[in-house]
Amino acid sequence: MPKLLSVFGLALMLALAPAAAHAAHQGYIKTEGTTVTRPYGNKASLSSDLLADFTFARASSATRVNESGVIETVLADFPRIDYTDGEGVVLLEPASTNLYLNSAILVTQNVTTTATPYTVSFYGTGTVTFSGTHTGSLVGTGANDRVSLTFTPTAGTLTSTVSGTVEEAQIENLSYATSRIRTLGTTVTRLEDVVSVTPPIEATKAIITIDNVDTEIFDFLPIYTLPNGNINKFLMNVGGTTYDILTDFNRRITKMSS
Repeated sequence: MPKLLSVFGLALMLALAPAAAHAAHQGYIKTEGTTVTRPYGNKASLSSDLLADFTFARASSATRVNESGVIETVLADFPRIDYTDGEGVVLLEPASTNLYLNSAILVTQNVTTTATPYTVSFYGTGTVTFSGTHTGSLVGTGANDRVSLTFTPTAGTLTSTVSGTVEEAQIENLSYATSRIRTLGTTVTRLEDVVSVTPPIEATKAIITIDNVDTEIFDFLPIYTLPNGNINKFLMNVGGTTYDILTDFNRRITKMSS
């Protein structure tokens, strides 16, 4: 079921991982980490100065890159702080299905496509050569590097011919690559992250930073649903005071339940 966390619960999630350790991490490391059951407390509340509540839901497990650069699994209905680019962001993604089978070590296979954008991604030094509904290739650059290619095929059968080492491969019916979705003998779908916030009626403006781009929001009452993306910052003006919801670490957390 959906998890409730205060606006400062998200701040706590970011605060728990020291930023200095992230700068050296450049991109994904494909090594599987230990399954994360409760990566951050699922609830954090303040006493008299609680501003608003976030409601978070995702009806499936998902993956993130942790602060050590390791991909690990986060259980359903728990938010993800992702360090793919070295700095922690709240990762919100749409639903997506990996259409490749046995994706950990890819072999040549066919996928049925429509005439809409698809993105292929993988780790390794091998090559995937496409034929059928699309022609071209994607060449790997290293065991711990993730490469990706977006294209719009025709409708029909796409053949992905594998040579060399192609690991953690993914083909998604999206215009960009999302977090890793590992498959075995069937396709696997990661469901959408849905985060909504109920601001106090005194709130007059919010500024959300997604993928380092600021957007001002004036029409967010009574409930605002955050868009997909890498959430860097979320500011809210309440009663003339601007609160840095994700990074105001000076507030005293009075309760955190796991």
